Amino acid sequence: MQKRLIVLVSCLFLFSVTVAAQQPSNPDAEAAAIKQTLTSCSHAFESRDARAAAMCFTEDADFTGPASASVHGRKEIEQLFEKSFARRQDVHREYTVKKIRFLSPQIATVENQWKVTGSQSGGSPVTPYAGVHTLVVIKEKGNWQIAIFHGSRFRPRE
Repeated sequence: MQKRLIVLVSCLFLFSVTVAAQQPSNPDAEAAAIKQTLTSCSHAFESRDARAAAMCFTEDADFTGPASASVHGRKEIEQLFEKSFARRQDVHREYTVKKIRFLSPQIATVENQWKVTGSQSGGSPVTPYAGVHTLVVIKEKGNWQIAIFHGSRFRPRE
């Protein structure tokens, strides 16, 4: 019985060390860097710069938007953004990062609430809508980029 207890305690200790090792050495700084990447992406969207917005993504990123558009790779993401930006000339997007969870020092998930307002290219107003983005971001060569993007259109959590 005592031997089993020692094995169990040892396993729990190793598990706790492994979980602790999954966190970056400075989670607050890494979270700020992730938010900065998302802010840069947001600015690219606001200026309707499809190339700059696509650069927020990894070369082999997967993107599934709220309107069910699904593309793979930075080039296809840029093309999708070009089409989207051409349809909506005066759209304003608001983003709020609600949660960042580190899976490892180089991988994190992000829950990002969003809201869209404004007008389409013909001047007709866009009915405001909102939802949640679920992202997987990875740190490569010192920079955080979006590897997986899933947008859902529904009422976000408060």
